[in-house]
Amino acid sequence: MTVRELRCTHCKVRYAHQMSGAGCADPLNDNHYCPTCKTVVLETLKTIPTAVEKVFVDVDREERELVLTVQNPGPLPRNIPGNPLTGIRIQQVSPGLQDPETGATMHVRVVIIHHREYYISSWPDGREPERVTRAMEHNLQTGQMVPWQKL
Repeated sequence: MTVRELRCTHCKVRYAHQMSGAGCADPLNDNHYCPTCKTVVLETLKTIPTAVEKVFVDVDREERELVLTVQNPGPLPRNIPGNPLTGIRIQQVSPGLQDPETGATMHVRVVIIHHREYYISSWPDGREPERVTRAMEHNLQTGQMVPWQKL
């Protein structure tokens, strides 16, 4: 367990911040605010409604083919007119669902292209077709949806 003494950025009192070990994930264990000020911050945030949520929508056939092409190893497609996905590719692997009956695990790959997140999910036994979804930002006040920006 690693503990360091800090000064609260709001009230300026000294407090102990636990950097590792059991208890470091406590919501009041913060590296900017003492537990008293952090409690006030958390309670205040509860009164502010969430403005946007992250949702996942299926992509159309054309975008699906493009994402599946881009996520494969090899050179990226370049200079395709009207193609917003040409350019840098980053791929991550995420934990998927597990079937308790067969023990099979769904494969989920996250492909980030020009700050857009795409999720490619498939079962190794092919029980369902490979699914491609895009992360979208849903504005809860206006209902507008725009691509989720990976920052």
